[in-house]
This record gives sequence, C-alpha cells and structure tokens, in this order.
Amino acid sequence: MTNKGVILGFLCRLYAAFTTWYRHSGLCKLTEVLKRFLVRITRHSFFVNFFSASSRLCEAVSGSLLGRALSRLFGALGALGKRVGEYARGSIITHAFLWFYRNLFHIPVRCFGITGAGAIVVYAALCLATGALTATMACILVVALVLCVVAILINRSLYALCSGSGLCSAILYLFGLDTKEERPAVTPIPTAHLVCLLVGMMLGAAAFAVNPFLIALAVCGILGAGAIIYNFRIGVYLAVAFLPFLPTMVLVGLMMLSLLSMVARLLLDGHTRFVRTALDFPLLVFAGILVISALTSFAVASSVKAVAVYLAFIASYFLITNTITTKKRLYALVAAALFAALGVALYGIYQHVFGFAEGDTWIDKDMFSDIQTRVVSTFENPNVLGEYLLLLIPIGMAFIWAAPKAGNRLIALAITGALALCMVYTYSRGNWIGLLVAMFLYFAFYDRRFIWLGVIALLFSPMLLPQSIIERFLSVGDVSDTSTSYRVYIWMGTFSLLKDYWLSGIGIGSDAFNMIYPFYSYSSIVAPHSHNLFLQITVENGILGIISFGSIVVVYFKTIISSLLKTHDRFLKALLTGLGAGMAGYLVQGMFDNVWYNYRIFLLFFVILGIGACSAHITGEMEENA
Repeated sequence: MTNKGVILGFLCRLYAAFTTWYRHSGLCKLTEVLKRFLVRITRHSFFVNFFSASSRLCEAVSGSLLGRALSRLFGALGALGKRVGEYARGSIITHAFLWFYRNLFHIPVRCFGITGAGAIVVYAALCLATGALTATMACILVVALVLCVVAILINRSLYALCSGSGLCSAILYLFGLDTKEERPAVTPIPTAHLVCLLVGMMLGAAAFAVNPFLIALAVCGILGAGAIIYNFRIGVYLAVAFLPFLPTMVLVGLMMLSLLSMVARLLLDGHTRFVRTALDFPLLVFAGILVISALTSFAVASSVKAVAVYLAFIASYFLITNTITTKKRLYALVAAALFAALGVALYGIYQHVFGFAEGDTWIDKDMFSDIQTRVVSTFENPNVLGEYLLLLIPIGMAFIWAAPKAGNRLIALAITGALALCMVYTYSRGNWIGLLVAMFLYFAFYDRRFIWLGVIALLFSPMLLPQSIIERFLSVGDVSDTSTSYRVYIWMGTFSLLKDYWLSGIGIGSDAFNMIYPFYSYSSIVAPHSHNLFLQITVENGILGIISFGSIVVVYFKTIISSLLKTHDRFLKALLTGLGAGMAGYLVQGMFDNVWYNYRIFLLFFVILGIGACSAHITGEMEENA
C-alpha cells in the first residue's frame, strides 16, 4: 500500500510539474497559434459547417421526390389507420383492456389476494383428492395461502403502498403514474370479489391439469404482454435492461410487441405524434437494402430469417426515439443499461477469479502461456463481451463527471471501474484499442486537460500492469499470432471475393458467406464471416449497403457533434460525448471483427443510435425553451 501511495504521489507531482511547464512553454504558445489558424481557415468550410450546423436533413428529405411519395403513402395509411382506430376505440374489449391497465395499480390489494386464495384452495383440494399432495408442496401452499390472507386484509391499492419506494415509483412512472399525485383506490363493483374468486378457482384447476409453474408463467406472460401493449415504453425499458441476459428471440418478441403497441397508440390516440429524427430516412433506406439483399441472396431462406431479426432490432431505434422524450426518461434508460452492464461485468470478473470450462478456448497457448482464461460473461465470445462493454464504458464516464448527485457519481465510478476491469479480462486487443480511442475522444471533447494524464498513465503502465496484459497488447500486428494471421488471410480472401461481388453482394448471413467465400479463401481458411464490419456489410449488401451504412454513421456523428456544440447542460454534454466516443471506438473495433455477428450487439448498436438521437432532440428542446 505504501509503495502504491509513493508511486501515485510521484505521478501526481509529475503531472502537475508537466502541466505547469507546458502552460508556460513555447510549445503551448505554438499550439494556440496553430489552433487559432485552423479555426480561422475552417470556420466557413463545408466539413465544419456540416458537422456543427443544426440538422436540416428531415426538411431536405421531405422536399425530395422520394420524400413526397413516402409522405403521401404514409398519409394514406395514417388515414386508413384512423378509421380502423375509431372502430377499435368503441369496442367493449378495448374499453375493458384499457380500464384494467389504467387502474391496475389502483385496484385494492384485496382483489389480488382473493384471486390467489381461490387458486391455492382449488389446487390443494384437487391434489389432496388424488393423493398428489406432497409434504413439501403442502408447506409451500400454506405459506402462499397465508400471504394471500394478509393481502385480503389490506384494503389499499398497490399505488398507495408503493408510493414511498423509489424503485416502485420508477416502475409506476413507466405506466405514466406519478406517485406525488394523490388518487383514491378504485371502488370495485359489488360482484368484483366474486369474479376474482371464480378467476382464481379456474387458475387453480388449470394448474392442477397442466403444471402450476407453467400456469404461473403463462399468467405473468399474458399480463406482461398486455402491459407492453398498453404502454410500449415498458417493452423498451425491459429490452434495454435485460439485453445481455435474454435470448435473441425473446428480444425480438419484445421489440415486435412494443412496435405493435406504438403503432396502435399512434392510430388510437389522437394526441400521440411520431417523433421524427435525422436518422429516420437513412435507416429506412438501409433496411430496404437489407430486404433486397435477403431476397437476392445465395441462401435465401437463412438470409430472410436473419433480416427478419435485423428489422425487428432496427425498429428499436424508432421505439426509443418515441419513448425517451424527456431528460428524466433518458436518465432512467441509460441508468438501467449501466446497472445491467454491472451484472455482466461482475459475472465476467467471477469467471476470471474462479475460471470456467471454456475459458481457454480463445487463447493461443504457444504465445500467451501466462493467460489462464478469457472471460465471456453472458455472451458466447470474449470479443463480443468486449464490444458490449466498449459501448457502455464511455456512458459510465458521463455519469462519473456529470451525474446530478455526488452519490450517483460514486456509484457510476464503481460501475465503470467494474466494466473496465472486465474489459481487461477479455484480453480482446481490438476492443482495447477501441477503448483507448474512445477515451481519447471523450477527453478531447469534454476536457482536454485529462489527455496528458492519459499519456502519462500509458507511459507508466508497464510498471503497474501485469506482464500478461502488456504482452497481449504488444502482440497487436504480430502475424505469428494465430488470431492475427487468421484475420489477415480472411481479409485477403474477402477482398478477392469483392472483386466479383462488390456491386450486389452475396446476401445476408453465414450460410451465404460460407457458400461463396471458400472459392476465394487463402490457405484453406474457413470462416463464418469476414472479421471486419465494413467488409462484411459490403460483401453482404454490395456498394449500396456500405454507402447507406456510411450515411447512418455520418448523420449520427453530425447529430451528436452539432448538439454537443450548442448544449449548456452539463449532463447532456457529458452523455453526448460518451455516446459519440463509444460509437467511434466501436467502429474502430469493427475494423478487426464483424461486430454485428452477435444479434444482441447488433441490437445494442441501434439502441445507442436511438439514445444519441434522443439526447440531441432533448438538447434542442431545452435550448429552444431557454
């Protein structure tokens, strides 16, 4: 501890001395002269104006021939939807559905207790009559019945009971409920208790006939799906919070159900308006190219399946931009993503400490004998885990520097530290390079004074870091490493393939790639993809695919930078910087790997796009109202 304190004190004094010297040196004066010169000659340049001016892409697209045609098409669909919506609003089913979820938290707890008690009594009676009631099951049912009896004695609503809890208040907020507003509990109709009892008895009988666990799961699923249909924002928050833990198809279901809910809200609610952003048109064009690539693929069946998942996840962008319309919601969504990342990081650190079966699968044991394991956490590959962390760490930095309270900043420091430590244990060199780029850009835009601290940290890192990490980092570009040589051969084969298919591409997915790539591979290398995002997009979708992707990236950074230059809100400035820096580092990693190979990382990419667009939209509104 004493040695570390001496080293840290020495580094701090060295940094202070260096800063003082630099501030009064000729080098600093020369830097200022060059900066003023560059600002003067670039102030009116096209490049600077493009990235710093307010976005007018929506207006430009709306005025084009294609924009007017799409506007008329969507206008006609909207008119048709309004007519359908008028009929739907008047139905009894719609009224009952809306009443239930509108008053769900205002229904007395007693009603839920009666339903549960009815189910437990019927299930226990049937098990007892058939001799299927075991001692363990009897104890569980007795405990559950006691809890239901306690609930029956409570004649207050969930809203009233949960109004004092911060977590419960956040959950209620997703349903559009403010716990600061007083609202009496719903007075049930005279037969409500009888209806609850009958529903419970039917559930008890179904649990005995099928399986109590499956019935409970089905009830929760139906109630959850109904909640998402009632308020699509719930699905968005769930998808972002549980992205690293849920299977791909569950996430697809959440996105599609949320999208259906949003469309229904737009049709049925005359006060809801679709939020437009500068990225809408490039994303729609890119989605259209993906569909064409799937239909013209060398493996149509698998490509169509892959594109169906892609389209569901691209829809997440539009869901997020129509969900996050206030700074409070933005803060909540990003905080949920960071806490989910903390769970991922802690599990990864656990794998490093205690090991796991596949830990040495991705290690070149001849070159890196000191590395015992590379962690994967909830993902299948250490590189994929690194890509997930790479997008989240710069966002954690934003909370460290600009969270509203000191306690929040300390929590963010702990979370980001855990994420960074887990990133180290992935031993993913491409992600390490991407993170260094992201950190450099973050401090360059947010506070350039810390860049020198980073330089000093890099200079002294050999004294502080384990030898295994240093050797792993220094091996970047070493073709004797099997991982590096493997990628180089794949890139060479991919470039040969592109000479014949650069215009149209070969189709989406590994099946199409594996059908064509073997004819162009070097040294008989077998690969599921090109290990480069930009090459992969070009191979799959042709020149139009990479151009449309490039337009998405350009418009995204234009939106981030233009908003960053005009915002005066400390948190939004830090968050916008983190979103831009993280995306830049992610694209750097994309030069070494196909970062879209994992579906969940593909979803996270569009989630980050959506959060960035929301941050820019909120920034614009705050500046207009200032």
